[in-house]
Amino acid sequence: MMPDYREMIDSFYGANPRSISSPFGGVGWIFNGSPYMDEVLATLGIDIRNKRILDVGCGAGWFAAYCKSKGAFYVGSDLASVSASLAKDIARHVVRSDGEALAFNSGTFDYIFYIDSFEHMRDQALAAREASRILAA
Repeated sequence: MMPDYREMIDSFYGANPRSISSPFGGVGWIFNGSPYMDEVLATLGIDIRNKRILDVGCGAGWFAAYCKSKGAFYVGSDLASVSASLAKDIARHVVRSDGEALAFNSGTFDYIFYIDSFEHMRDQALAAREASRILAA
């Protein structure tokens, strides 16, 4: 029997933790600000100060450090256990979960970020519905 895709993802990143990366940051990335992220958010008109942020596919937690530096309340979520463990070194609130079934109440977050992760969702329509459900109105 073929392993579940969640098990495959967890196994891959467990065996290859250096693969957890992003153009914004990744494993071994030392947080010293992120001018690129500043530019992207400014262009989009997004101010995360004092906002509730969910980072789906949080990887090693570089965005946690960014959010902390901006005064946001951060929650990280990742399917891979090694990623969730690495992110917990940076952020207090990190859960291991699937982006298609997020264990949060409706209206919990002001912003949800899928930085380099949405394309890995097996059912993107379901992931989008979950995001819509837990976003504040």
